[in-house]
Amino acid sequence: IDPNSYEVIDLVRHYLGNTHSALYQISLMSLMYIGLLAYSQVFCNATSALIVPRGMTGGKGSSDDDGNDTNFWLQILPQLIFGCFVVPLSCVELNEQLSVQAIMAIVRFA
Repeated sequence: IDPNSYEVIDLVRHYLGNTHSALYQISLMSLMYIGLLAYSQVFCNATSALIVPRGMTGGKGSSDDDGNDTNFWLQILPQLIFGCFVVPLSCVELNEQLSVQAIMAIVRFA
């Protein structure tokens, strides 16, 4: 560990104490959770608008002839897609996901 470089949490603990360090960590965790929740809501709403057929406006519990709850799967599918991509990416260091970020930028502007 380089003695000339410090993490922010170490500086908070050093200058403000353990109580403020815990408060800082809780604030960062809350910010991350709320941001991820906002991103997931936007993604799910946008994806649902793309994949739900126009004629399908049935209410809660509407099912097809086989008894399958199609509205349930159309609502949960965007959440599953989002979770399959974002959860693994959130566990990887930013410099390790450079290729994924480049592909996403290209797809966004394509």
